[in-house]
Amino acid sequence: MKSPRLNIVSSLFLVSTFLFLVICIAVAITMNNAAKIVEKATQNHLAASARAAASLLTVEELDLFHTAEDMQRSEWETIHRRLIAFAEQYHVLYVYYWRDYGDGRIQYIIDNDPDPQTRATPEIFFNINNPEDPITSAAVPHILGGNIYISDLGSYTKSWDGLISAVVPVFNHDGSVYCAAGVDLSDAVIIAQHRNIIVFRVLLVVSLLLSLLAGGAGIRFYRKKALQSESANIAKSQFLSTMSHEIRTPMNAVIGISELALREQDISPRIIQYITTIKQAGTSLLAIINDILDLSKIEAGKMEINPGRYDLASLVNDVVTIIGIWLHEKPLDFRVTVADSLPGTLWGDEIRIRQILLNLLTNAVKYTQDGYIEFAISGETKNDTVIMQFGITDTGIGIKKEDLDKLFRSFVRLDLDQNKDIEGTGLGLAITYTLCRLMGGSVSASSVYGSGSTFTVTLPQKILDATPMKYAGPVDTDYSSRNGTMVQFTAPDARVLIVDDISINLMVAEGLLSPYKMKIDCCSSGKEAIRLAEEHPYDFVFMDHIMPGMDGIETTARIRSSEKIRKDLPIIALTANALAGMKEMFLSKGFSDYLSKPINISDVDKVIRKWLPREKQIR
Repeated sequence: MKSPRLNIVSSLFLVSTFLFLVICIAVAITMNNAAKIVEKATQNHLAASARAAASLLTVEELDLFHTAEDMQRSEWETIHRRLIAFAEQYHVLYVYYWRDYGDGRIQYIIDNDPDPQTRATPEIFFNINNPEDPITSAAVPHILGGNIYISDLGSYTKSWDGLISAVVPVFNHDGSVYCAAGVDLSDAVIIAQHRNIIVFRVLLVVSLLLSLLAGGAGIRFYRKKALQSESANIAKSQFLSTMSHEIRTPMNAVIGISELALREQDISPRIIQYITTIKQAGTSLLAIINDILDLSKIEAGKMEINPGRYDLASLVNDVVTIIGIWLHEKPLDFRVTVADSLPGTLWGDEIRIRQILLNLLTNAVKYTQDGYIEFAISGETKNDTVIMQFGITDTGIGIKKEDLDKLFRSFVRLDLDQNKDIEGTGLGLAITYTLCRLMGGSVSASSVYGSGSTFTVTLPQKILDATPMKYAGPVDTDYSSRNGTMVQFTAPDARVLIVDDISINLMVAEGLLSPYKMKIDCCSSGKEAIRLAEEHPYDFVFMDHIMPGMDGIETTARIRSSEKIRKDLPIIALTANALAGMKEMFLSKGFSDYLSKPINISDVDKVIRKWLPREKQIR
């Protein structure tokens, strides 16, 4: 017959394994979606580059070159240098032009190749029906019909292996097709992404197998030792230590690989959100395992405090930021109050203090459904020591008076009928109590059942620098409306323009605005934005700052000066430049408002409510 403790440990192992399996599946799906988005983004980039190439040279310039002798014109080198600069600006390998020569052939005109032996010249002709180049054969009818052609990944020719292409028509003034403009790009990034996914899946499978084998071995080891041991506590501690260490190894692999994925370039904000969620889930699971390991250390008498120099403001900011993530799905008011003149630099175990505060604050989040959570920091200085006091008050379900004396015991879950759906192992408060005692401090609790609770932590810390801490408060403490689906009105009669030179940014912004059911136009340049604003009566414009050619500030100035556009058109800066003072700078340059990237749907909602006429907001 299994002991109650073995049942608890076995249950924890099964739950951990299940969560780990879910994380593995979610990561695999996310990486697969990421690869598709990277491939699509590459094709969009090719299409945009090809369209830009079609506008780069005029028909009159291209019509200068029909024979090899025409290459002696002075315009040849000038245009060739422009093409080299264009390829560098748009990050493509090749940009080239060809025209229909008749008799089933096309004539190459000019490209950016610096090598005279391989560059495209008017003396190079190509058979349209060449079986060795199906891409060109397929592209020519599309182009002559006035359409764009983009090759698929893996559609290689014998002579152009490893390249993907986009070709667009260049039109005469009468609307007929004069020639074609094309760009080529290496598929190395996409191929590498697919290879990374294969490696990533193998790592996930290996990590899962290691977790299962380690957990199974840990349980077998515990059963054997439990039968032989005279002390159940010793056996439990050995098992917990073994299991926690073994499961932490593959869990750290999952979290570490998630961090590497987040560092990859050219991934969309949506994928970043998915991977961040996976990382947060893995971190939460690892926190449970860490609690088990900490308990085993405490019971073995091996828990140690490692003091060092730390910045109090940084510690508080870290705790507030992490709790802000926990609060994003709950309509709670998170209040942070910090007493004046607290010393800025202290000597203590910053890691363990952070653990204590996060244990108490996450408990407050778990057991509070509405109202507020208050985090108050104060201190009393005595000579070279400050007695720090951290108070956490919530308006949650509270604790029964008869349960208060059981609060800091291991594996204790109080009021199980009320709290059966709350996550946790019941170890956090016991660990908090022990850590406070080891640091010469204390933790206490008071509560009114049904109304809320207050936990107070007192810790003496040595002062290294009495200069008052500089804590300006969290950047955003409004955690009640971060759910991107909380759209409370639609505006089907509204029309909005989004301007950004990065196609992924356009896709993200358009996706975030889609629940409002507005008519959404997107463009990738300032010049196109001015044209669209003159043609359509937009309700407001989201304008990127840094763009090739005409940036957002110049584009806004030209829109403001146009006689065809209403002077009070709201233009909102949408930029990754979120440094201090940027909002004031944009407002002084003619913008109506300011939003920073990554886009926060709560901020977007506030801006739309502010600038969209109320008669167009349908609730």
